[in-house]
Amino acid sequence: MLPTPEVVPFRLTRDLVHGLGPLGLQARFIPAAQAALEEFRQGADIILTLIQIYMGIAKIFQNVFNLSQCSCNISIVR
Repeated sequence: MLPTPEVVPFRLTRDLVHGLGPLGLQARFIPAAQAALEEFRQGADIILTLIQIYMGIAKIFQNVFNLSQCSCNISIVR
């Protein structure tokens, strides 16, 4: 276990950077990440709507099947 929990789903370790080839991050990773983030920003309303629908379905299943273990108390802040 790490002394500090991870905030991101993965770490961009040296092994991953070396696996990107001789140009490293500059060749494909950074431009692709920037393009993906820009698309996420432009589609934020759609993404938030889908998350709200998903959470609503999860709450319905929680109520119908009385799933006390399921924690679906997530609020979305815009």
